[in-house]
Amino acid sequence: MDQQMVTRYIAAKRALFDKVYGDLNAMQRQAVFTTEGPLLVLATHQGMMDFLLAFAALRGRKAQFVATMRQFRNPKLHWFYVRMGVIPKVQFATDPRCVMNILRVLKGGGTVVIFPAGQTSMWGVPGNISPAMAHLVKKAGVPVCTLGLRGGFFAAPRFGGLRFGPTEARLDLTFTPDQLKGLSEEEIFATLQDKLDFNEYDWQKETGATFKGSHSIDGVYTNGRAMRYVIVR
Repeated sequence: MDQQMVTRYIAAKRALFDKVYGDLNAMQRQAVFTTEGPLLVLATHQGMMDFLLAFAALRGRKAQFVATMRQFRNPKLHWFYVRMGVIPKVQFATDPRCVMNILRVLKGGGTVVIFPAGQTSMWGVPGNISPAMAHLVKKAGVPVCTLGLRGGFFAAPRFGGLRFGPTEARLDLTFTPDQLKGLSEEEIFATLQDKLDFNEYDWQKETGATFKGSHSIDGVYTNGRAMRYVIVR
């Protein structure tokens, strides 16, 4: 997506940012505004614009995102990632340099946002999360928030096109440093799997959300599984 498209989409979503920010509940406000110092945020990853929803939910904190190194090779987006202080990572592989950069930012009192699945959702449910994420959480020893996003799978799916409709972002303070000291990596991992679980079709059914836009897709098959984007034109 080029710079002009990103700019236009951000402008179109600005009103939704204000709504998301205004709807934060008491726990979310505590997690974002009264937790001083470093903060590690682990977010679900449904669509191509999830970083915008995360940015909205974390309004008031300057966050650095982790993104695949492949994104930096895009000349149209390279400037954007550098300007935002994005931390590059080798996708689907252990990357010691990325881990060091994450810990460096946290040690300096910063906020880091990671999408543990490593890619956007293929069919509206989470991708696999590596147990190594629990090791990072334990090693960092800082407050950890989980960010549950909803609607991104329909609004900006990985197969292209932008569709306008409701999106949600719920931020929860999942671990404090003191809690992490008393938990094993296995216990941390089990909690992360639970907190980062989602089903976009169930969410749409519960909320009655509809999305408007072009390039609707119906009956696309990937890896033998059918996906349907329910779009209202």
